[in-house]
Amino acid sequence: MRWNISYLNDDQLIGVGYDITEKKISERKLIEQNEKLTEQNKDITSSIVYAKRIQESILQTPEMIKQVFEESFLLYKPKDIVSGDYYWFHEDETSDMWRRWIALVTVCQVR
Repeated sequence: MRWNISYLNDDQLIGVGYDITEKKISERKLIEQNEKLTEQNKDITSSIVYAKRIQESILQTPEMIKQVFEESFLLYKPKDIVSGDYYWFHEDETSDMWRRWIALVTVCQVR
């Protein structure tokens, strides 16, 4: 119980008590929910960062592409940590007579 005390004069005072149990229970629930959300956010972010590492291991570097296409450029800017868009490049040397290059660019757009 909590008390608010006001003095009317030297001989009189008024005390008002109120119970803050419900307020404290609600406050504790909010703190627990916040801790749970923080932990979930940390887990999700960790998974996304790991997905970025996987994606980076698959994607070729601009230097690798420039070895074949000297006047090329690569514009790759993920919006956040990892991108739904990706590119892939492969040089196929199945024959001594000729070589071919395969390039793939995909754009994932969520509405």
